Amino acid sequence: MTPVSDVRLPETHMRNRLIKRMDEFLSCRLAEEHPHGRLRQHVERPAITISREAGTRGLEIGMKLVDYLDQFDDTAEHGWALFDQSLLARVIEERRLPDVVPDFPNPFSATEPPLKAVEDLQGTRPADWTLREHTIHSIRRLSRLGNAVILGRGANFITRDLPNVFHVRLVSSRQERLTEVQQSLGLSDEEAAAWVESTDRARESYVRRHLGARIDDPAAYHLTIHAGRLEEDRTARLIGDAVIDWFCSRCLTATL
Repeated sequence: MTPVSDVRLPETHMRNRLIKRMDEFLSCRLAEEHPHGRLRQHVERPAITISREAGTRGLEIGMKLVDYLDQFDDTAEHGWALFDQSLLARVIEERRLPDVVPDFPNPFSATEPPLKAVEDLQGTRPADWTLREHTIHSIRRLSRLGNAVILGRGANFITRDLPNVFHVRLVSSRQERLTEVQQSLGLSDEEAAAWVESTDRARESYVRRHLGARIDDPAAYHLTIHAGRLEEDRTARLIGDAVIDWFCSRCLTATL
């Protein structure tokens, strides 16, 4: 078996790999779900959401995670795929997911501000949806398909009611994150600090305003990892092993 490598890929090559993997994943999984236009009995498979602080190498870790799970996860007949903000936008723009309004219960508690996008989905024509509603729909559809890693966009809160989804949070010290951003983006100390602070602030604001939640709530995650103290491949293996063990335990419990 080819080990997961810690070598950084050029941005263009990495993006092309993600797109190719996404295209293959969607073609196989949607054909499996709707053979000859008919819905096949659903087979539950695990999915993963990754929330991260700025500068914790979430995209790189996510790529290594899907490579690892492709090798060791028995549920992945057609492999795993990673979806970040740009790939979700591509899925929406190309209308890759069927325009089917699913059973869409409100995944938010009664004590939190209601999410209009979720409440309005029943009976709403897809053509009338906003980008945020399309994003929510896509995240939930991909999570229901399984074998998908969703990076960011508050996906753990959007899918909190789905029992097959495992939620991960990546954190690190401020200095470790600043060093990572300086090296990866070629920024000065001041520029890196400004980028980290503005990125964290934007992500926190998005989750608070649109999902009525706190992105740093430890109870919102199955696993929180200090990514600054581990190599990318080791972090990927840690998450992958945890997901495989967790999902196997769920399956065994369900058969008892």
